[in-house]
Amino acid sequence: MSALTDRLRSLAARLAAASPEERESLLARFEAAGIGFDDLPVPPTDPGKPQPAADVQRRLYLLWRLDPSSAAYSVGGAVRLTGPLDRAALKGALDGLLARHDALRTRFRDAEDGSVFQIADPAAPCALAEYVCEGPDSEAALRDLVRETVERPFDLTAGPLMRVGLARLGPDRHALILALHHAVCDAWSLGVLTREIGADYAARRAGRPDGIPAPPLRFADWAAWQAIRQETGRDAAALARIRERLADAPRGLTFPERLPAAPREAGRARRVPLVFPEPTQDALHRLASERGVTAAAAMLAAFAVFLGRGTGRDDLCLGMPAANREGAATHGVVGPFVNTLALRLRPAPAQPFAEFVETAAATLREGMAEQALPFDRIVEGFGNAGQNPFDALFAYERAAAPPRFPGLIAEPLPAPPETAKFDLVLGVEEAAGGALSGALILAEARFLPGTGERWAARFVGLLGALLVRPGAPCGEAPLLTDEERALLDAQHRMPPAPPFVPVSARVAAVEGHRIALVHGEQRLTYGALNARANALAHALIRRGVGREERVALRLTRSPDAFVAILAVLKAGAAYVPVDPEAPQERRDTVLRQAQARLLLTDLPGEPPAACPTLRLDEPDAFAGPGTEPGVAIHPEQLAYVIFTSGSTGQPKGVAVAHGPLAMHAEAVGARYDLTRDDRVLHLIALSFDGATEAWLAALIHGGRLVPHPRRPGAAPHRALLRRRHRGVARRPHSRRAPRRRRAPRLDR
Repeated sequence: MSALTDRLRSLAARLAAASPEERESLLARFEAAGIGFDDLPVPPTDPGKPQPAADVQRRLYLLWRLDPSSAAYSVGGAVRLTGPLDRAALKGALDGLLARHDALRTRFRDAEDGSVFQIADPAAPCALAEYVCEGPDSEAALRDLVRETVERPFDLTAGPLMRVGLARLGPDRHALILALHHAVCDAWSLGVLTREIGADYAARRAGRPDGIPAPPLRFADWAAWQAIRQETGRDAAALARIRERLADAPRGLTFPERLPAAPREAGRARRVPLVFPEPTQDALHRLASERGVTAAAAMLAAFAVFLGRGTGRDDLCLGMPAANREGAATHGVVGPFVNTLALRLRPAPAQPFAEFVETAAATLREGMAEQALPFDRIVEGFGNAGQNPFDALFAYERAAAPPRFPGLIAEPLPAPPETAKFDLVLGVEEAAGGALSGALILAEARFLPGTGERWAARFVGLLGALLVRPGAPCGEAPLLTDEERALLDAQHRMPPAPPFVPVSARVAAVEGHRIALVHGEQRLTYGALNARANALAHALIRRGVGREERVALRLTRSPDAFVAILAVLKAGAAYVPVDPEAPQERRDTVLRQAQARLLLTDLPGEPPAACPTLRLDEPDAFAGPGTEPGVAIHPEQLAYVIFTSGSTGQPKGVAVAHGPLAMHAEAVGARYDLTRDDRVLHLIALSFDGATEAWLAALIHGGRLVPHPRRPGAAPHRALLRRRHRGVARRPHSRRAPRRRRAPRLDR
C-alpha cells in the first residue's frame, strides 16, 4: 500500500509541475492506466511562493474590493474563561496555532492577468491585544468589545486576517476573542481553532509545547490542486448539467411581510431562536428513520413547505452550505473549504409530506455528491458576484463540542449580531444525542416589525403538524398559529350568509304595482319589468341560449337595458356589457374573447358583429309569454363577464358568478341602508363594473332606479331629480362613504 501511495504522490507531483499544455496528455495516459484525477492525492506546494486563490476566496476578495469598509464576511466570537489563567500557556498556544495554519497568515494580491493570488507570510508570534472590562458594566463592555473586534474591517491585501483579544473581566475572569475574515476561515475552521487552542494550552501547561502536529495538507495546496482540476476541464460536464437544472429556476421569493421599499443593503440580521418540542424532535427522527433519510432532509422538506405556503410558490431554489471536506486530510485544516449547494425543490400542496421528504432527500443527496463543484462557477451567468441567486438559506450542522481548557471553565459567548447576507436563513444544530435547536435569521430592515417572531412560531407549529400526519397532503397542515387564527376570526367574523336567492328572483318578488324605473316621462312598474324580462328570456331560450352562454349587450341607458340584463339572467346565461361608443375593433375583440352566442342591441344601423344579432325592436323580441322561464340558477353559475383594458391595453374579461353577485348586492344595500322609499340615480356606463351594484342594489331592495338620459341638452341630474321627483337621489357606490338623506315616498 505504501508503494502505491508513493506512486500516486509521484504522479500528482508530476502533473502539478507540468505546463498546462502537457497536463491533458498526462491525464490521458493516467486514465488509460486506470488512474483518474480523483485518485491522485493533493500534492504540496512551495509555502514561500504565491498560490492561486480558491474560488470562494476570489469572490470574497472581489466583494471586499467593492466595499473595503464592509464587515459582512467577518466571522468570530468569544469564549469566557473562568479560573486561574496561565497567560504564557495561552500565548504559546496562539503562537503555535499561527505556525501550524498558514491560512491564518494569508493575504491576497492581484495579478497582472486579473487573477488573484494568496500569499502566506512567515510565521510570527501572535499579536494578542489585551483589554480591561472590569466594573459593574463589565458584561456590556465585553459585548461592545466583541462586536467591535469582529466588525472592524480587515485589509485583505495587507493582513493579518485574524485578530485575537484577551479581555480581563475580574480576578480569574477573562474572555478570549477571535475574529477572522471568511476568506481564510469557515465555521468548521472555527471549531478547529478553538479545539486546538484548548488542546495546546493543556499540552503547554503539562510541559509538552509541541503536542499538536501540523496538518498534512495546507489550504493553499488544496486551492492550487482545485485550480489544476478546473484547468483540465474535469468538472465541465457536471457544471453544465447543474446549470441546465437551474437555468429556468425562479428567482426571488415574494414574502408578503417584505417591505415594499425594502432597503438594498440588508443591514443587521435578526436571530430569533426556535424551540422544538420534544415530541416534534422525536417525530422528526422517527419519520427520517422510517423513510431511510437523514433528519436534515426531513427538516429541509419542512422548510420548503413553509416557504411554499408563505409565498404561494411551488418551485423554490434554496441555498445550503456544505463543508466540502472530502478526505480525512482536510479535516484538521483551517481554510474556507465551505461550498454552497443550490437545491431546487417543488413542494406541491397536494403531495403527502412523507413523500416530499423522500423527494427532498434525493435532491439533497444529489447536491452533496456535487459539493466539490465551485458554487461561483455554477452560477456564472446567473448574476453578478455580489448577488445571491436565492433569498433563503438552509443550514443544518452537527453541534460542535464545547472548547476545553484544563483548570478553567470555558463557556462560548453568544455571537454578535451579523450582517444579513440573505432575506431568510433557517439554521438548525443537532447535538450528539439528536437534540435539535435552531434559529430563524432575517434581514430585519427588509421586513415588517415582529416578522421574525411570527415566522418562528409558524414554522415550529407547521413542522409539528406535518409530523403528526406525515401521510396527509402538505397543504392541509395549518400555517398560521392558533393565536393568529383566533385574531383573524375575531376581526373578520361575519353573520351567517342568507340563503341564496338569484337576483332576478329578488327583483321579481317585489310588489308588481311599485314603480321600478323612471326614464324621462316613462314609468315602468316591477310587474311590467318582470313580465317584459320574462318575454325576452323566452326569446333567448328559443334561439338556443343556454346555461352560462354569453350574451353581449350593446344598449343605451334605457329601461330596456335593465330588462335585457334580467332576461339574460333568467335564461341562465351570462351577460357581457359592451360600450356602445367603443370602436368597432374593440367591440369585435370583446365578442370573440367572450365567445358570445348572441348580441342584443337597441342601436339603429348596428354593423355586422362577430356573432348573431337580435335587435330589441324586432317584432318577436318580446313575443314570448310573461311567465318565468323556470331555469334553475346555481350560486356558482356564471352571471356576467365584464371586460377591462388590463395592463397591456388589451381587453381582459373578469367572470362573476350568481352567488357573489347576490351577496354583493345585499351587502351594498345594507351598507347604504337602502329601502323601498329610496331612489337611485344611475350615471355609470353599463360596461363598467361599478354600474352593477348601483342598479342591482336599488331593484332588489324595491327602490326606484332613475337612469340618467345621455343625450345633448339633458338636464343636470340633481336638477332633473328635484324637478321630476321632489327629492334628492342617492348613488350607492362601495368606494364612497354612505350618506343618508330620506326622500319622500315614491309609490303614491
